[in-house]
Amino acid sequence: MSSKFPEQIWCYVLDSTGHRCYIGVCYRFPTVNIYGSDNHDLLQDIVNELGAKQKHFVLMGDFNYRYQSWPPELEKSGIPAEAAQFCHCIKDNFFTQHVDFTTRNDVILDLVITDEPSMVQNITDLGPFLGSDHNALCWHLELNTREAVLCKQSLDYSKADIIALQCELRKID
Repeated sequence: MSSKFPEQIWCYVLDSTGHRCYIGVCYRFPTVNIYGSDNHDLLQDIVNELGAKQKHFVLMGDFNYRYQSWPPELEKSGIPAEAAQFCHCIKDNFFTQHVDFTTRNDVILDLVITDEPSMVQNITDLGPFLGSDHNALCWHLELNTREAVLCKQSLDYSKADIIALQCELRKID
Protein backbone atom coordinates (compact mmCIF):
# COMPACT_ATOMS: atom_id res chain seq x y z
CA MET A 1 0.00 0.00 0.00
CA SER A 2 1.30 3.45 -0.79
CA SER A 3 -0.60 5.15 2.06
CA LYS A 4 1.59 6.76 4.72
CA PHE A 5 -0.65 5.45 7.52
CA PRO A 6 1.90 4.39 10.17
CA GLU A 7 0.29 1.37 11.82
CA GLN A 8 -0.40 -1.07 8.99
CA ILE A 9 1.04 -4.30 7.68
CA TRP A 10 0.05 -6.21 4.55
CA CYS A 11 0.66 -9.52 2.87
CA TYR A 12 -1.12 -11.33 0.09
CA VAL A 13 -2.08 -14.87 -0.78
CA LEU A 14 -2.63 -16.20 -4.26
CA ASP A 15 -5.95 -17.88 -4.89
CA SER A 16 -6.28 -20.91 -7.15
CA THR A 17 -6.62 -18.66 -10.20
CA GLY A 18 -3.41 -16.77 -9.39
CA HIS A 19 -5.16 -13.59 -8.22
CA ARG A 20 -3.85 -11.80 -5.16
CA CYS A 21 -5.95 -11.39 -2.05
CA TYR A 22 -4.40 -8.75 0.20
CA ILE A 23 -4.65 -9.25 3.95
CA GLY A 24 -4.06 -6.19 6.09
CA VAL A 25 -3.97 -5.40 9.78
CA CYS A 26 -3.99 -1.86 11.13
CA TYR A 27 -4.29 0.08 14.35
CA ARG A 28 -5.57 3.65 14.52
CA PHE A 29 -4.30 5.38 17.64
CA PRO A 30 -7.38 7.01 19.24
CA THR A 31 -5.73 10.38 19.95
CA VAL A 32 -3.44 12.75 18.06
CA ASN A 33 -0.68 12.41 20.68
CA ILE A 34 1.54 10.08 18.65
CA TYR A 35 0.86 10.49 14.93
CA GLY A 36 -0.85 13.85 14.75
CA SER A 37 -4.18 14.96 13.41
CA ASP A 38 -3.82 13.48 9.91
CA ASN A 39 -3.92 9.89 11.25
CA HIS A 40 -7.63 9.66 10.40
CA ASP A 41 -7.13 11.00 6.86
CA LEU A 42 -4.29 8.58 6.23
CA LEU A 43 -6.51 5.66 7.25
CA GLN A 44 -9.14 6.83 4.77
CA ASP A 45 -6.37 6.96 2.15
CA ILE A 46 -5.89 3.20 2.61
CA VAL A 47 -9.57 2.52 2.02
CA ASN A 48 -9.72 4.84 -0.98
CA GLU A 49 -6.57 3.28 -2.47
CA LEU A 50 -8.08 -0.19 -2.12
CA GLY A 51 -11.18 1.06 -3.92
CA ALA A 52 -9.35 2.94 -6.66
CA LYS A 53 -7.04 0.02 -7.46
CA GLN A 54 -9.88 -2.51 -7.11
CA LYS A 55 -7.83 -4.75 -4.85
CA HIS A 56 -9.30 -7.95 -3.49
CA PHE A 57 -8.72 -7.68 0.27
CA VAL A 58 -9.61 -8.13 3.90
CA LEU A 59 -8.56 -5.34 6.27
CA MET A 60 -8.91 -5.93 9.99
CA GLY A 61 -7.87 -4.16 13.13
CA ASP A 62 -8.61 -1.80 15.96
CA PHE A 63 -9.96 1.35 14.32
CA ASN A 64 -10.94 3.04 17.62
CA TYR A 65 -14.05 4.78 16.30
CA ARG A 66 -16.39 3.66 19.10
CA TYR A 67 -19.44 2.69 17.05
CA GLN A 68 -22.49 1.76 19.12
CA SER A 69 -23.85 -0.48 16.35
CA TRP A 70 -23.14 -1.46 12.77
CA PRO A 71 -24.26 -0.07 10.52
CA PRO A 72 -24.22 3.04 12.68
CA GLU A 73 -27.24 5.28 12.74
CA LEU A 74 -25.17 8.31 11.77
CA GLU A 75 -27.95 10.85 12.24
CA LYS A 76 -28.95 9.62 15.71
CA SER A 77 -25.83 8.13 17.24
CA GLY A 78 -23.88 11.29 18.03
CA ILE A 79 -20.63 9.66 16.93
CA PRO A 80 -17.68 11.95 16.19
CA ALA A 81 -17.35 13.39 12.70
CA GLU A 82 -14.26 11.26 12.01
CA ALA A 83 -16.19 8.05 12.75
CA ALA A 84 -19.02 9.14 10.45
CA GLN A 85 -16.52 10.07 7.71
CA PHE A 86 -14.85 6.67 7.96
CA CYS A 87 -18.21 4.90 7.71
CA HIS A 88 -19.03 6.97 4.61
CA CYS A 89 -15.61 6.14 3.15
CA ILE A 90 -16.34 2.42 3.48
CA LYS A 91 -19.79 2.84 1.92
CA ASP A 92 -18.53 5.13 -0.87
CA ASN A 93 -16.08 2.43 -1.93
CA PHE A 94 -18.83 -0.23 -1.79
CA PHE A 95 -16.97 -2.26 0.85
CA THR A 96 -18.49 -4.41 3.58
CA GLN A 97 -17.73 -4.13 7.29
CA HIS A 98 -18.61 -7.44 8.97
CA VAL A 99 -18.47 -6.87 12.76
CA ASP A 100 -21.95 -6.10 14.10
CA PHE A 101 -21.40 -6.77 17.82
CA THR A 102 -19.40 -4.98 20.50
CA THR A 103 -15.71 -5.86 20.72
CA ARG A 104 -14.73 -3.84 23.77
CA ASN A 105 -17.14 -3.10 26.58
CA ASP A 106 -20.20 -1.59 24.88
CA VAL A 107 -18.72 -0.39 21.56
CA ILE A 108 -17.41 -1.72 18.27
CA LEU A 109 -13.74 -0.76 17.96
CA ASP A 110 -12.49 -3.72 15.94
CA LEU A 111 -13.59 -3.97 12.32
CA VAL A 112 -13.22 -6.48 9.48
CA ILE A 113 -13.61 -4.83 6.07
CA THR A 114 -13.68 -6.61 2.70
CA ASP A 115 -14.37 -5.85 -0.92
CA GLU A 116 -16.86 -8.73 -1.19
CA PRO A 117 -19.86 -9.21 1.11
CA SER A 118 -19.58 -13.01 1.14
CA MET A 119 -15.82 -13.15 1.73
CA VAL A 120 -16.08 -13.39 5.54
CA GLN A 121 -18.37 -16.02 7.02
CA ASN A 122 -19.34 -17.03 10.58
CA ILE A 123 -17.68 -14.16 12.44
CA THR A 124 -17.80 -14.87 16.17
CA ASP A 125 -16.64 -13.32 19.41
CA LEU A 126 -14.20 -15.52 21.35
CA GLY A 127 -14.11 -13.27 24.40
CA PRO A 128 -11.15 -11.40 25.91
CA PHE A 129 -7.87 -11.94 24.10
CA LEU A 130 -4.81 -12.83 26.23
CA GLY A 131 -5.35 -10.26 28.94
CA SER A 132 -6.43 -7.58 26.48
CA ASP A 133 -9.45 -5.37 27.02
CA HIS A 134 -10.58 -6.32 23.48
CA ASN A 135 -12.33 -9.50 22.48
CA ALA A 136 -10.75 -11.89 19.98
CA LEU A 137 -12.67 -12.42 16.76
CA CYS A 138 -12.75 -15.53 14.63
CA TRP A 139 -14.14 -16.01 11.11
CA HIS A 140 -13.88 -18.05 7.96
CA LEU A 141 -12.30 -16.36 4.96
CA GLU A 142 -13.72 -17.60 1.66
CA LEU A 143 -11.12 -17.83 -1.13
CA ASN A 144 -10.67 -20.05 -4.16
CA THR A 145 -7.78 -22.26 -3.11
CA ARG A 146 -5.92 -25.39 -4.03
CA GLU A 147 -3.58 -27.38 -1.85
CA ALA A 148 0.13 -27.17 -2.54
CA VAL A 149 2.91 -28.82 -0.57
CA LEU A 150 5.98 -26.63 -0.10
CA CYS A 151 9.23 -27.70 1.48
CA LYS A 152 11.07 -24.87 3.18
CA GLN A 153 13.87 -24.70 5.69
CA SER A 154 12.86 -23.01 8.94
CA LEU A 155 15.30 -21.80 11.56
CA ASP A 156 14.65 -22.56 15.22
CA TYR A 157 15.58 -19.29 16.93
CA SER A 158 14.82 -20.75 20.34
CA LYS A 159 18.13 -22.64 20.08
CA ALA A 160 20.17 -19.51 19.30
CA ASP A 161 23.16 -18.59 21.47
CA ILE A 162 21.81 -15.19 22.54
CA ILE A 163 24.81 -14.34 24.72
CA ALA A 164 27.25 -14.97 21.85
CA LEU A 165 25.06 -12.90 19.50
CA GLN A 166 25.01 -10.01 21.98
CA CYS A 167 28.81 -10.16 22.32
CA GLU A 168 29.24 -10.03 18.55
CA LEU A 169 26.79 -7.14 18.21
CA ARG A 170 28.62 -5.13 20.90
CA LYS A 171 31.76 -5.25 18.72
CA ILE A 172 29.97 -3.42 15.91
CA ASP A 173 30.09 0.37 15.93
